[in-house]
Amino acid sequence: MDSAGAEITVLEKAIFVQGLREGMQVDAPFVVDAADLKEKRNGGKYIQLTISDHTGRGSCKVWGTPDHIGQIEAFYRAIVVGEVYRIQGYAKVYNGTCEVNVNDEIADLLAPLPRDGFDPSLFTYAPVDCDGVKRRLGSMVAKIEDPGIQSLVLEVIDNTPGFLDAPAAKRHHHAYIGGGAAALLRHSAGVDPSRFAHILHILMSHHGPHGEVQPRTPEAWTVHFADNAGAFLRGTCDDVEGLAPGEGRQGARTGKAVYRF
Repeated sequence: MDSAGAEITVLEKAIFVQGLREGMQVDAPFVVDAADLKEKRNGGKYIQLTISDHTGRGSCKVWGTPDHIGQIEAFYRAIVVGEVYRIQGYAKVYNGTCEVNVNDEIADLLAPLPRDGFDPSLFTYAPVDCDGVKRRLGSMVAKIEDPGIQSLVLEVIDNTPGFLDAPAAKRHHHAYIGGGAAALLRHSAGVDPSRFAHILHILMSHHGPHGEVQPRTPEAWTVHFADNAGAFLRGTCDDVEGLAPGEGRQGARTGKAVYRF
């Protein structure tokens, strides 16, 4: 029931990004991570969506029908990125990637599903054991020899809301540049200013060439490469999960072809 007493219908989700196959009829909720208005070769418009659930991210092209000519831009403007929508269409492989194509049911994109109309856990990517991460993190902190830095790290872990539970990013690798740095700055008392400046530089530059701050020290480059490698390997492990020996597919999380020997 909602606040007005009306019954809310929970939309079943039996189709996931990682399970999309050629010719499959699709009718399921997905998060819309990105939306772009594109131009067809004949001059018409279509909408390119990035959709996701807890198994990964995929592509969705919204074409509409001849009845929707001239309305595609209005549908595009109605889409709210980050919300969950009912996606109805069919799956088709294009350039090695299985995409969802939407024609008749374009009207589903005029409004997202109500927040109590789906199970949020179906859209939350959580591949790690959080309790295990906490234990390993505590063990690593105990090995920090500099008392000031150890105290700084403990303060951030203990007093930053959501530090151990929140995802590192909504879409890509981190939510915003400087978010972690702001948390560090609030607890920097007692740390040598030069060492703190280096820690801050490492944090701010770990996006590497794709970030606003470029790595300038060996330590900063080390963290950048380790961070990227860890994220990509995590995605690759997820993409090969469930494959039998000799099977391959286009990875939903990495966007790369994967194979299990």
